[in-house]
Amino acid sequence: MENKINEVLEKLEQLKENNVSHDELGQTMGFHEVEMIKNEISNYLNTLLNDYKQNLKAFPKNTTDKFIEKAKNTIVNLEGMINNIEKTIEKGVNQPEYPNRRSNIINQFKTYYDEVEGDFHIYESKLSFQKIKKLEMDHSGVSAKEGELNTLLKSVKEKEGEISKILGTVRDKMIAKGLEETAGTFDGLRKNHLDRENKWFVTSIIFSIILVVLLIVFFFHKNELGTTNALIVYYVKKIALISVTAIFLKISIKRNNLERNLRIIYDHRATVLEQYKIFEGAIGDDEAAKNQFRLEIAKYIFSDPDSGYNKDAKNENLNVSPIFQLADKFTS
Repeated sequence: MENKINEVLEKLEQLKENNVSHDELGQTMGFHEVEMIKNEISNYLNTLLNDYKQNLKAFPKNTTDKFIEKAKNTIVNLEGMINNIEKTIEKGVNQPEYPNRRSNIINQFKTYYDEVEGDFHIYESKLSFQKIKKLEMDHSGVSAKEGELNTLLKSVKEKEGEISKILGTVRDKMIAKGLEETAGTFDGLRKNHLDRENKWFVTSIIFSIILVVLLIVFFFHKNELGTTNALIVYYVKKIALISVTAIFLKISIKRNNLERNLRIIYDHRATVLEQYKIFEGAIGDDEAAKNQFRLEIAKYIFSDPDSGYNKDAKNENLNVSPIFQLADKFTS
């Protein structure tokens, strides 16, 4: 087990030695802040791994295996995020998208630092309690180590509140990100249905004009056919042509109403999510109130507005997959 921890420590040292600041790009275009965050995460894991190695006998094998695997996954994630930096630079620092991409990468590292502290909080607490246990067992040095014991106990209590706050912040960021993605999906669907609505509206206008022209021709055009059979064939053709045009007009109007109904629905959902961000910010740090508010918002999103255009859409299939994506993010 100790060898496995040493392997992780070696990979961690290699990661720390890999400078990703890119000094050649300067302070405004480089990744100096990312380099600092990467080193802070590396130092944090290095301390935990060394402490854990010194207290291996105090933990079950399955706990140690999970701890080592989590540390490995953290290093792999950091390496992947660093590769993303290199790819971004390869695409060109003079590209107009580069500043936004750079800013997103820096924010990603900041968020990940909070997630790492939250993931390893349980192991950090176990190590702190193990140190306390050792101090309690060392009867001969109780008086000398009393100050250290009190400091550790205080540190553990402080960490509990701090880590809980970090976990709440991470959860809020994940929910905010999920809401942003879902709102974008709703907005994209709204624009898509608006485009289709306009096309079907234009189509219905065209068929209306054709139908009016056909009716004018039918009622005001004088035919000079003599025989009865010829007249019957003439009127049957005219009626058939008018009927086909009327059918296409009805289909166009029906599809226009359907697309308009869907556009209103997704516009409603996108608006609800936009208002959610504003109202949740006003709630503050009250987690119970936030959770209750999220449930109410989820119910409101599921209740589609009565647009008045959905009578023809009752039997149509509605794409509700973005709602299930949102529900997954609320419950994860």
